[in-house]
Amino acid sequence: MDGSPDYYMLSGTRQLSSFAWRLVGVVLACTCCLAHDVPAHAQSFLPHGPRFTYANNQTSSLIGYNRSEEFEQAIRAQSPSPTFEQPYNPSLGAPPAGASPQYQVPTDQAPYLAPQGGYQDPFLQYPGNAVPDSMNAFGGSQVFGVNGPQPFRTGWIPSLELGWLAPANATGGNASGDMQIFEIDSELRYNTIIGRGGLFSIAPQFGMRFWDGPLSPNLPGEVYRFGLDMQLDTVPVNGWGVRVGFNPSINSDLTASLGSDAFNWDGTAALVYQASPTFTIVGGVTYWDRVDNFLLPYGGVIWLPSDRWEFQVLFPRGKISYFMGNFLNGSHWLYVSGGFYAESYQIQMQGPDIAEQIQFTDWRVMLGIRSDHCYYEKFIEVGAVLGREVDFKYGTPNFDLSDTFMARFGIRF
Repeated sequence: MDGSPDYYMLSGTRQLSSFAWRLVGVVLACTCCLAHDVPAHAQSFLPHGPRFTYANNQTSSLIGYNRSEEFEQAIRAQSPSPTFEQPYNPSLGAPPAGASPQYQVPTDQAPYLAPQGGYQDPFLQYPGNAVPDSMNAFGGSQVFGVNGPQPFRTGWIPSLELGWLAPANATGGNASGDMQIFEIDSELRYNTIIGRGGLFSIAPQFGMRFWDGPLSPNLPGEVYRFGLDMQLDTVPVNGWGVRVGFNPSINSDLTASLGSDAFNWDGTAALVYQASPTFTIVGGVTYWDRVDNFLLPYGGVIWLPSDRWEFQVLFPRGKISYFMGNFLNGSHWLYVSGGFYAESYQIQMQGPDIAEQIQFTDWRVMLGIRSDHCYYEKFIEVGAVLGREVDFKYGTPNFDLSDTFMARFGIRF
């Protein structure tokens, strides 16, 4: 049989005659003819691939089938889908010779660009439905947020944030004078999908604090932070998922040998339950290793009441966002954020020369604007810093700082 024109070798042992191949070809040809004339209501249940948009607002899948408008609305459980791609542009090319009048060359516009009008599609969420990182001014890499499906970004993502706390009066504990602070925070985050859709994120971090004042006690002029943030969000099962995070860091003025006071060991663990596409419940704990060891509740609710509003009612830090629209070559959100903050550093006190660990705690309420320009994101925010306390570990008198104004700016690529 080998070498005979009427047979082909398949998988080493299975053979199929040329007559069978011709029969298969006839069946496929008949199937194509029948599919060409299939009625609209039947097309609703045909396979459907990624869509392109044409000038007459018709959509077609990559394999040639269309869902009816009624079926498209039913599976979305909302109004018809917005146009992700731009309408056909004649400059992209003419229809092939002999094509039907309805044919137009599909655009090559990226389908993940922000849709028009703040559309929210709960079916196109990040695989894993992870909790948004409310600790992050950019709102995290997840799709929680208004303005529709925002793609989860994999790979390396650098960011830089700058902050300024206006001069504030130091009171109590023999403190005197004013103190102002300039902040620099940067990270190089790497996001990747692992397993069957889980999200793993790791970020080397570097930060600096420049301290101007107070007159007493005599603090160093700058301190440094070197951290490594790691987070894992599991694939949800029946709506349930898990988030765990670990963020060790070195915090010091680098004037003396590093001791245990220079190391912070922070961690988070939480359960996540997505009750509906627009409502998620988070419950867990977070631990901050400072002069005081903080064991805090980590959780709350995430609610998307409409296409434009998003409520991240979370502790220790939350945010309420409103999508303003697409203009000035970007998508823009107005937001209010607030939360509790704590930092600590190993320092060498000046005159007398004493090793100490210092801790700053405060509450912040900020008003800001965040913008997404596809290739980069930025935010600018202003607000108030309240309830400021400065504590020491080894006997230096504690003191307070008066409430003050704060401004921050950040950019992420």
